[in-house]
Amino acid sequence: VLTLIRFFENKVMTGFVKCYVDIFRALPTIVLVSLIHYGAPFIGISLPLMVSGILTLTLNHSAFFSEILRGGVSAIDKGQIEASRSLGLGTFATFRLIVFPQAFKITIPPLTGQFVALLKETVICSVVCIPEMLRQAMVVQSWTANPAPLIIATIGYIIILVPLTRLSRRLEN
Repeated sequence: VLTLIRFFENKVMTGFVKCYVDIFRALPTIVLVSLIHYGAPFIGISLPLMVSGILTLTLNHSAFFSEILRGGVSAIDKGQIEASRSLGLGTFATFRLIVFPQAFKITIPPLTGQFVALLKETVICSVVCIPEMLRQAMVVQSWTANPAPLIIATIGYIIILVPLTRLSRRLEN
């Protein structure tokens, strides 16, 4: 949606998306998760732990995904859009049938890389006690004074992320 808005002629909406992307790409995830978790209650918004973590990662990474897709759409030759218009396709149909399929093919490598980064950044949510894999391993490790839970969490991340990076390479090919 953010990518689509950037290509329409509405200057207010385009300006809003540019501002959103600039802010959330520049803001470190750890600052954003702290701001949402600790700052939101001061303005009367109380979010459950998991919701604040999901909201943080969504706000942050949607800006990155939007820019990746924008770059892919910008790489499509303008002649493709002009040809679809000459065939009578509207703006939405042009993007859905012509532009996005080609742009998605171009953006698969950076999108999968960003998705891997998103999964890795879930660890940052442990800063505000959101129960994710590393946080749980640290709690168990503190109870047992044994590094085994941390090693198991590390293996868990490897089991999840290595196949994902290999899938990424496959999609690129």
